[in-house]
Amino acid sequence: MSTVVILGFHRSGTSLLTRVLHKAGLFVGDDLLAAGESNRYGHFEDKEVVEFHDRILAQAGRTWMFDGDASELGVNERDMLWLRRFVGRRNSLHKLWGFKDPRTCLFLSHWSGAVENAKYIMVFRDFMETCQSILNRQSLDILNEKGGRSNHLAFWRDPGLATRMWISYNAPLVRFAVSQPESVLCIRHRELLNGYPLVPKVNQKFGFELDITLDKSLVDHGATTIELGPLLGLDDPQLDEASRLWHEVEELTNGRDYVLADRLDLVRQMSSATKAARDLVVDDGAVSSLLVEFNRLRAQLCDPRNGRSGKGGPKESPAQSKQNSGADRQITNRAQ
Repeated sequence: MSTVVILGFHRSGTSLLTRVLHKAGLFVGDDLLAAGESNRYGHFEDKEVVEFHDRILAQAGRTWMFDGDASELGVNERDMLWLRRFVGRRNSLHKLWGFKDPRTCLFLSHWSGAVENAKYIMVFRDFMETCQSILNRQSLDILNEKGGRSNHLAFWRDPGLATRMWISYNAPLVRFAVSQPESVLCIRHRELLNGYPLVPKVNQKFGFELDITLDKSLVDHGATTIELGPLLGLDDPQLDEASRLWHEVEELTNGRDYVLADRLDLVRQMSSATKAARDLVVDDGAVSSLLVEFNRLRAQLCDPRNGRSGKGGPKESPAQSKQNSGADRQITNRAQ
């Protein structure tokens, strides 16, 4: 029996990695989380595992937005019993199986103690790109009025939250990878996007026989952005601690994608420039007003009576076309 534990912080490429392995023949669960706007091909997360992790976090008064010391999260005997039974059920049904949930990073010591002969695949994405991706996703959820707005706005009210989370999730992975190199495969997110031979590498490292004849279109570059926008007010201690951890990741993966110092200078400049705008962004009244205006403009642009959609609407005059095109650009700029 072999179990593959797929690990990585939120927005780090774990869904892409798991999708490829699933297509290659790795069983990752029967009841998986559905796809969403920010994960169009699916999350590939077993609902049982996600609910298990969320239950433990809730017992500690925490959520997936955890930014503390993971070793302080208590797992009681009842939870460990569930974990052992879950592993036993999967082992009885599958010779090779795996699972993925970013929260597993916080409970790695418990899983490693319960799963025999486990193999670990870790994907790391640098903290600047990850934090930007989280801000983009939470912004999209606010615009679409999805979930609790207070949770989404937490990343603006506390600009260092995403970075502290990145550290809390990734620090246990780095420690584990250093101590157990024979059972761990470490990959950088950009490697995945640049043609990393994932399945052959996994087969070679762990002696699996997953299908290597995969369509390269599984990697959709359009689903991931690596451009940095303004990161709201990250402070130097957080950046320095995250930088030290990222240097350890570069050593584990035997490579680097760019000169980190150059990027840090850019992020510090952007953070300083955006601090003044922070109070406006986190004001609920301002957010509500922006949402109303955004939805009004979106409805106006999609109204078939102005010829913007459908074949039955009247044609635009050249002046109207120019005006609406300008409105499109403004909205796109605001959304970005």
